[in-house]
Amino acid sequence: LTIHPLSFFTSTNLVMTFHVVPSTAWFRGALQTIGRVYRFISAADIRAAFYEGRRFNGCCHICFDDGERSFHDLAMPVLQDLAIPATLFVSPGVLASEGNYWFQEVRFLRKQVGDATIKHEIAGVLGWDDARVAPFSVNSLLKSLRLAKIWQVIEATRQAHRLPAAPRCNI
Repeated sequence: LTIHPLSFFTSTNLVMTFHVVPSTAWFRGALQTIGRVYRFISAADIRAAFYEGRRFNGCCHICFDDGERSFHDLAMPVLQDLAIPATLFVSPGVLASEGNYWFQEVRFLRKQVGDATIKHEIAGVLGWDDARVAPFSVNSLLKSLRLAKIWQVIEATRQAHRLPAAPRCNI
């Protein structure tokens, strides 16, 4: 383990969040690279730092967002093999509905109608003209909205272009 060069001056803890892992080899390499400088810690260690006054430095916690299939198929075997703790965040609502996350629906819509059309629908839902949303990316516009508004944009786009919901993504 190499000491982080800034650890004598400032906190050097890190939380690495992954969504999709492209391969076990890639993920193993990423963890081994991170592990040269950081010590991997669990969520319980982080909780202890906040609630029990424990201090640590040079630590890293691994997280996964959204419960994407590659966590189970590719990441978990590597984490188990290297004995690295991790946290998996999933959306109970998405799991219960057996639907997609909003960003999976938007990815499908973008392929069907393109960004300009989705920007037009965003402007309509917000009561703005198209020029006001034109300088911004679809993702930055949507991420600035509440979840209910994002779904309103998705539904407006589907209805305006008679599109079905995206095929169920393998999460």
